[in-house]
Formats: sequence, C-alpha cells, structure tokens
Amino acid sequence: MARDERLRFTPWQAIKLVLLMPPLALYVLAKAWVLRLLVGKWRPAAGEADDPSRWDVVCISHVNWRHIWQRNHHTMAHLARRSKVLYINPVRLDTYCKHTPRHVLRHRRIRENLWHCELFVLPFETRSPIFQRLNLFILQARIRYRMWRHGFGPIILWFYFPSQRWLVGRMNERAVVYDIQDEYTQFRWAPFDTAEKEQQMLAEADVVFAGTDALYERKRPLARNIHFFGCGVDFDHFNTVYYRDKPRDLHRLRGNVTLGYFGLLDERIDRDLLFYLARERPEWNLVLIGPVNWSAFKPFTAPNVAFTDAKLYKDLPRYLAVFDICLMPFAMNDLTRHINPTKALEYFASGKPVVSTPIPDMVKYYSDVIYFGATPEEFLAQCERCLADFPAARRERGIQLARERSWQSVVGTMRKLIDEAIVRRGRMKTGG
Repeated sequence: MARDERLRFTPWQAIKLVLLMPPLALYVLAKAWVLRLLVGKWRPAAGEADDPSRWDVVCISHVNWRHIWQRNHHTMAHLARRSKVLYINPVRLDTYCKHTPRHVLRHRRIRENLWHCELFVLPFETRSPIFQRLNLFILQARIRYRMWRHGFGPIILWFYFPSQRWLVGRMNERAVVYDIQDEYTQFRWAPFDTAEKEQQMLAEADVVFAGTDALYERKRPLARNIHFFGCGVDFDHFNTVYYRDKPRDLHRLRGNVTLGYFGLLDERIDRDLLFYLARERPEWNLVLIGPVNWSAFKPFTAPNVAFTDAKLYKDLPRYLAVFDICLMPFAMNDLTRHINPTKALEYFASGKPVVSTPIPDMVKYYSDVIYFGATPEEFLAQCERCLADFPAARRERGIQLARERSWQSVVGTMRKLIDEAIVRRGRMKTGG
C-alpha cells in the first residue's frame, strides 16, 4: 500500500471510517455536481496581454490556515493587499474520518480579499486514476464556484505541495507558481509518488521559488525559472518586545535565565539536545512554544521546562520578550538540511541572542549573528558564551538584517518575477 495510505486506526476509528466515509464521499460528489451546474460554463478570464500585473491567486496548500503562521500565511496575506486570494486546503476523507470531530470543515473570510477554504478529496488517488479524475472534478467544481462567488478575475495557480499538480492547465490560469519550502520526500507522511509529481511540477511551473539555498541548488537542474527566496519578517511586530508582564502560563518557572523556542515540535527538533540543556542547567528555564507532533516528538517533564502549545501570532512577541536566548535546536538530518526557518529573522528583530545547530542556510547567511553548536556540549557552551557577552555589533547586525528583509519586500519581488513569467508565457503562445 502507498505510504500516504498506511493510516493506523484504532477499532473505534475504523468503525467511524466505515460509517462516515461512504456517505461523506457521496455528499462530496453530489455537491460538486450541483456546484458545477450552478456555475455553468463560467471560467476565469485569461487576462489581457498588455496588463501582466492583473491577477488573483488560487493557492493549493498542504498547510492549513489554522496552523502556526509561517511562509505560506505571510506570503498570501501580503498578496491579498493587491489581489484576491483563495487559500485551498484539500483534506482527505479517510484522514478526516479518523480524527473527527476535531473540527468542521468550512469556508471563511480571513480578511479583505483573502478566503480560506477546506475541501474534501477522496483517498487512493495514488492507486487508481479513477480517484484522481474524481478529485480533479471535485476541486475544479468547488474552486470555480468560490471564484465565481467572490468575483475573481484572471488567476495564477500557486502550489505549496505537488499532490494536486493535475490542476495545471485546467483552470485557465495565467501562470503556475511552485513555492517549495522543504524536501518533502523526506517526510514520513509524504505520498510515495511525491518525487515524481514534484519533478513534473518543477518542469511545468512558470516560476519556482525555493525557500532555502540548498533546495535552490538541488532543484535548479529540474526547473526552467527558479529563484531563491529566504523568509521575510514582520519587523515592527517582533521588534516591539518590551513587555513588563510575564505570561501567566510561565509564572511557575523560577529560573534566572530563560531559553526559548517557538515553532512546530516534530522530527526536525533535537529532543535529546533540549533534554540535555534542561538537565545540565536546572537553574535555567526552557520554554517551548508550539504544537507537538506526537508521533514524531515526545515531550518530557522537568521543573524548569514549559511546553505551552501553540500561541496566536499576535501574542508571540509577549513570549519572546521573556527569552534571554532564542533557540533553533534542530536535529541534523535530511529534513533540516533543506530548511530556512522563518523564526530566524523574527528572533533577530527582537535583538535577542540566537543559538542554533549548524543548519546549512543559517551558517551560510547568518554566521555573523547566530552562535552555533553542533553537539549538546557545544550548544550549551554557546548559550553560556552569549549570556556572558553579547556584542552590540552582533545585535545590531541582526536587527539590520531583519529590517531589510520584510515580507513586503520579499512578496513585492515575487510579484515582479510572476509578472515577467506571464509576459514570457504570452509571447510563447503568440510565437513572439
């Protein structure tokens, strides 16, 4: 069975699957038929050749908008300042049935010009072309209906994961964008055909944005128009971290130094390193903020450790203000060799010292700001080093980098490259 279909079910989850999935599948297909009839022959306009900057966005993402804020959220939020954005999360029926009633899938308006839409898709498309064609029908019908309802004009298709690449060429899009942030084939949850679909996506996309330098170098031979874009930062949001009150859920911590991390806790995080820090320095606090992937990371208990779960993006500066040292405790493996963490620049904007394991992109671009430790002993030594002496020049360099790399600047440059790709695509169609 395909890797993405090896879902493990408890007896109760198996019962829910048997009872819920067939009627839900019929409902999804019936609704798609109704919406297709309602929309009729409407299609998004192809756009005018003399105005390549006029386009709205249909974004297909594996990262739910409810998830902790990262590159996807920032990019789409800034694009929505000038374009309408429909952020689509395909949700597999079997996965939903396994975890229901976690939440109800819905369509909601996030802010002006930005909508989030969770859509059911059928499982088993990696095993049968029939299911792939059904999913294509479902997504086309649902997406076109939402575009019709919200008055979308010419669109670009923006992908964050290659699973739905079969939408390319089916939506009358002006251009196709693939924004790749990780080496997806290394994740345990990735479908077995991810590498094949990604290779096709790289070849088909009019423009590819690679989130790390390592990904850029690795994917460059496969893409015709690829650019490296590291993450940006909302500088003003994270630079204002001068709060006097400690968050209530940290009141029990009594240490005189606080090491802090915010982000997803999964197989990319070095649990043994964190445990070592907590054990060797019981007088220090260790604050870990973010959702836990329980299948890949097992939290531990200690008097000086606080796991706080995810916090709202707007509340992160309040927690960051408590940190004496900001951590990037990534394990050194195939997953982390291709990451460029959003949190690096967010940490820099706060003016706090940052200690990290030697992630390639961090070493290449930020070695004059970040302290690096490859082993637990070296990591602890670097923490003690920056506590003893954090040079003002190093702090100011981090603040300067964060100030220069705003999301507004990053997304603005992306827009220009997309406009150029639309012009090139138009010339190819007309033979010019």
